[in-house]
Amino acid sequence: MDAPGPYGRFQTRHRVAAVTGAFLACRRQDFIALGGFDAEKFPLWFNDSDFCLRMDAHGLRVLYEPAILAVHHESKTLSAEFLPAVRDAQFVAARNLFAARWADKAVADRWFNPAYARWGVPFRYLGVPSKSQYAIL
Repeated sequence: MDAPGPYGRFQTRHRVAAVTGAFLACRRQDFIALGGFDAEKFPLWFNDSDFCLRMDAHGLRVLYEPAILAVHHESKTLSAEFLPAVRDAQFVAARNLFAARWADKAVADRWFNPAYARWGVPFRYLGVPSKSQYAIL
């Protein structure tokens, strides 16, 4: 928790595309104006990301705030509520709908540094540039 991350990223407030709904705070008037979470289309998954992307589309900022500590047990109760096959099918349907709705925003997050790895070892692409990266072709 005390690790600053690359260039202090973990300890610096910065814009992001979305945050988890488990700990999302916004003005009530903005939440109502944007229609809140879309529970009809996204009853379990992606409703928080969908809401954050709608906030951004309406000119509202989504921020990561490092001074707030929250513990979130991702989907902890879902295994007890759904059969795995039903749960997995509903997740895939929600993921596909989210991708269709936000294809450009979900893939090209303008707040995500392209030097950071999206999957696997975080920040593995960061490093001192080699001289070959500066070579004129």
